[in-house]
Amino acid sequence: MPHAAEVGDYFRGTVLNVLQRARLRTLAAPDEAFKLKSSDPTKRPAIAMQVETRLRKGQFIEWIAKYRKLVDEFYEMDGEDGKPYYLTTIGFQLDEPFFEEVGDQKKRDSDEQS
Repeated sequence: MPHAAEVGDYFRGTVLNVLQRARLRTLAAPDEAFKLKSSDPTKRPAIAMQVETRLRKGQFIEWIAKYRKLVDEFYEMDGEDGKPYYLTTIGFQLDEPFFEEVGDQKKRDSDEQS
C-alpha cells in the first residue's frame, strides 16, 4: 500500500480525535446519564468498557464486520421520540497487553465488574 506510514499516522490521529470527542461529550452529558439506578449492568442505560484479547488478524477483521452490523442496527433505531445516546468505538492491535490476567480469567476495565 503506497504511503502506508502516512495512512497509519492519519488513522492514529483519527483515533485520538474520536477519543477527544468522546471526552468532550462525556463532560457535556447531563448528570442523569451517569446515575446508574441498577446494580445489574445489563439493565443500565449506559456502558463503559475496555477489553483486551489475543486473536489472529483475520479473526479480528471478521469480528469487526459483525460489530459493524450491530452498530448499523443501533443507528437504524434512531427515532424522533427518543433521547439522544452516544456510542464510540475504537479497536486496534497492541504490542503488549496492559490488563493483568488473573488465573485463567482476563481482566476487563469495565462498568460490569462487581
